[in-house]
Amino acid sequence: RAMSTLTLKRLVQEFKLQGYLIRADAARMALGYLSESENSEDTLELLLKTLRSNNWSGIISAEQLEQVIQTLIQTEAMCTDTQEPTSTQIAANLSPFVLVNAFRTPRLAYDSSRRSFYIDNTPPSLTAGAESKVGMYRGRFDILQQRVLRNKLFSRPILQLKQARRDFIEIVPLQSLVSSKGVKAVLGLLSQLEDGVYYLEDDTGNKPVDLSKVAEQTTGLFTENCVIIAEGTLRTDGVFEIRALGFPPMESREESLESVRGLDAFGAGLIPADEIPKVLAAEQAAHQEMFVVLSDVHLEAPQTLERIKDIFDAYESQPAVPSLFIIMGNFSDTRVAGVSNTAHVRDGFARLADLVGKYERIQSESTFVFVPGMGDPGLSDMLPRPPLPEYITASFTERLPDTGAMFTTNPCRLRFYTQEIVICRQNITDRMRRACIRPPSTEETSGLYDHMVVTQLQQAHLCPLPISMQPIFWDFDNALRLYPQPQLMIMADGDYQEQVHYFGCECFSPGAFTKDGLFAVYRPANKRVELSSF
Repeated sequence: RAMSTLTLKRLVQEFKLQGYLIRADAARMALGYLSESENSEDTLELLLKTLRSNNWSGIISAEQLEQVIQTLIQTEAMCTDTQEPTSTQIAANLSPFVLVNAFRTPRLAYDSSRRSFYIDNTPPSLTAGAESKVGMYRGRFDILQQRVLRNKLFSRPILQLKQARRDFIEIVPLQSLVSSKGVKAVLGLLSQLEDGVYYLEDDTGNKPVDLSKVAEQTTGLFTENCVIIAEGTLRTDGVFEIRALGFPPMESREESLESVRGLDAFGAGLIPADEIPKVLAAEQAAHQEMFVVLSDVHLEAPQTLERIKDIFDAYESQPAVPSLFIIMGNFSDTRVAGVSNTAHVRDGFARLADLVGKYERIQSESTFVFVPGMGDPGLSDMLPRPPLPEYITASFTERLPDTGAMFTTNPCRLRFYTQEIVICRQNITDRMRRACIRPPSTEETSGLYDHMVVTQLQQAHLCPLPISMQPIFWDFDNALRLYPQPQLMIMADGDYQEQVHYFGCECFSPGAFTKDGLFAVYRPANKRVELSSF
């Protein structure tokens, strides 16, 4: 779609179609910004989504539009800024914390012909074309396929000697089912290519599937767009009848790290091999380090600051104050249609800054990491979400210019010495359960949070939902991937306060702070999670 098709009249019409009236000066500002975009139509769509995410309605002023444009420019700058901490800087400074912005996460990709990973340095875009959507699903599938094919259960022994023989399950391409007979195992992406009909897709083709005869099913939440291993037979009508299904099996973190062959897949820079013993020793000696984790911190609610004050009071007199306060949104509970929560959040951060300023040790020794929720002001409702806009956070940073405060993305990544930590704020468990194409198995667990964590780690993805339920910036899907799996995943999921350990990864949700007074403390030296409450 050409840029020349976007005129002032057309722009006003597009705003009207979305229920907005735009003032003349705001319309000229928008047209000026869009005329500089490589794809003005897609950028306009993103601009309108951002307006909706700020809960604005009615007449759009130049001031409101300027805030939205600032948010877009701020996020676009992150996409093009590739500066990352180098291994030399990390080794020299031995800084315990490295925070990785989602928009600067390395784009790990797999070359199936060379059977090796590489970093894709193609410049990403917020308004990528349809080919990026295909690439997103292909990237997810490739990562899981290579993990499956290296698993001994699914790999044919190299030597055919009698002593080398062992049982294995052969994964066959979907295309080969036509010429095969009997029970076969396939690996494919679950999709719905036509209403009410599910298909399995791989790199050779697709086949409609019948899920009504499933007799065996592993733990997890099976939704559209998940990659599954299915066992069954091809019927004469061309439908693959599934009798057993499961997710691609996990492998150890060490095996995954070996498969990426020294690439920086996490984004925090590589620690030189000769420095690792020194870094590990420093990590294990950090007995007083602790992270306090709060989620759903509604800053306009009186009880929120009262509880934060109680936490500050408790730690200010201790030998060591928390090194990190990880505070996640939503930062306001305003849900009135047409009423923006921008002012509530901005004023709330001002009050929080005033409170922090009263505690000398916390102000000087603690770092605050702020992660936006999906309902906070910002860039549309898509993942990953950029940091809160500067016009909101300035009320905190201007009051406390010398306090360590990092307003980051959702999700984000944090490395503490050698520990790799993924932080995400999203209400996903209940949504995944509603999206299930089959009820989850209760053989191993009936806990929904358990099922969700297993699904995320086995899918190597934070949000394996259909994109119709959770839109994603296609070129930044890599920021949601969990390969190699982290050592800790802070998956703040609504009101849930849960803790799960699965395949070497500790995962927890701190619960709702404002509503229920729930929070968590993490002690990285011994990797202990303490679920707490008022």
